Amino acid sequence: MSIVEIVEKYYLGTIKKNVFFKDITTLKVGGKIKYYFQPNSFESLKKFLRLKGEVSIFIIGNGSNILASDDEYDGVVIDLSKIPTSINHIDDFFYVTANCHVASVVNYAVNKGYSGLEFLATIPAQIGGAVYMNAGAYKGEISDAFYMCECLTKNGDTVYLSKEEMMFAYRNSVLHEKEYIIINIVFKLKKSKIFAMKKLIKRRKKRNKKEKPLEFPNAGSVFKNSESYSAWKLIDSAGLREYRVNDAGISEKHANFIINCGNARAIDVKILIDFIIEKVYEKHKIKLKVEWVFVNWSD
Repeated sequence: MSIVEIVEKYYLGTIKKNVFFKDITTLKVGGKIKYYFQPNSFESLKKFLRLKGEVSIFIIGNGSNILASDDEYDGVVIDLSKIPTSINHIDDFFYVTANCHVASVVNYAVNKGYSGLEFLATIPAQIGGAVYMNAGAYKGEISDAFYMCECLTKNGDTVYLSKEEMMFAYRNSVLHEKEYIIINIVFKLKKSKIFAMKKLIKRRKKRNKKEKPLEFPNAGSVFKNSESYSAWKLIDSAGLREYRVNDAGISEKHANFIINCGNARAIDVKILIDFIIEKVYEKHKIKLKVEWVFVNWSD
């Protein structure tokens, strides 16, 4: 059976053609997708994975932190947003489906009087993607609150991973190597004062709006920081703030953000990234590492 026939025969959700990465990513660039699949449940996703054969797949959440090439993706992009979400807790254990938006999870925890995820409040992602990347901000990382998760392999088998087995590192986890798909997550949080947490989140959201180019399409911070440097400072000191390649430009507000100023192509963004890496290395002898996920690039 074809991919379309599998989805339609077993009522697994909706599948479309003629969808582009530029339509479903926050940077608004990227080429055509052969198949765009939205499963209606995690069970449907599991069945699809078992029946799909050798076709390539890519899981997308909110579409941030991604740079897809301008070429056609000859596979299936799977969007989990149509699967019903769930957030529950028993004492300090919080049970969350991976397709919940980060803000929803943070708000739920804070309103229940539990702390540990507030630093994520300004990150536009689904919680599964945040775990995959070990997302962080304000000196906090999602690994600090992570307890365990349930995943699917690319063949639809179920795997459970503890915090130790996740092998978290800076903006990294074992999921990059294993290519597992997170479906459920458990966090272990701590009691705290609701008013103080809400006040902190409000202050950080205000700062985020002031310092980051949220008015333009972007995919979040481009380069990883380290304990010894901040990427934006290196880029700024190399004289690159506001530098552009066609409609892909380095933000005036924050030098570690590349923005789509109009009709940027993925190749414009890629050329700009490579140029930044080259110029920062020339000046500081530091090779910046990209934080984003690259999709459908031959190199």
